[in-house]
Amino acid sequence: MVDEPTIEELIASIPPVDLSEEALVYSRAGDLRAALPKKWIALDALGFSIPELFVVACDPDYSMALFFGEVPIDKELSTAYESGGIASLASAHFKAREARAGAMHLELVEAGEFTIGRRRFFSYLYTSDNHVTMTRVALFSTRSNLYECTITHLPYSESELPSVETMQEIHQIVLGGITW
Repeated sequence: MVDEPTIEELIASIPPVDLSEEALVYSRAGDLRAALPKKWIALDALGFSIPELFVVACDPDYSMALFFGEVPIDKELSTAYESGGIASLASAHFKAREARAGAMHLELVEAGEFTIGRRRFFSYLYTSDNHVTMTRVALFSTRSNLYECTITHLPYSESELPSVETMQEIHQIVLGGITW
């Protein structure tokens, strides 16, 4: 006999977001398609003055933001990938992010490779403010380009920040909806 799930287990099994069938976004090269979570607000990525960025979206409470961008392969990233695969590439990517942060200290919280279906990703989670806000970056490669999908807390809202677990679950759902 199978035990029936409790109401708490049933509620816990409901994903925090569903992906929209209408809010589809594409890379500039056209080699990637992703669906934004339902009810999330797409912003003008050009307004951020970051040439590699092609998608910016916020949740309805403005407590999280989601970014998609192409990762330009420079000599340092290429060398890192050739010497140690995606883990070395991700390490070099994080170091480049640290360099861009200037005086702000970035603390790497966790990192690791994972798969969704047959697709490989490498993610790292970091904080710049003693775990008040967290940012999770996932790197992945289509046959043509290297991309990042980043989700981060936005501390500017009056809404309570979602837990790191919820943020990561939403990130996994978005990553699972990417096609290339």
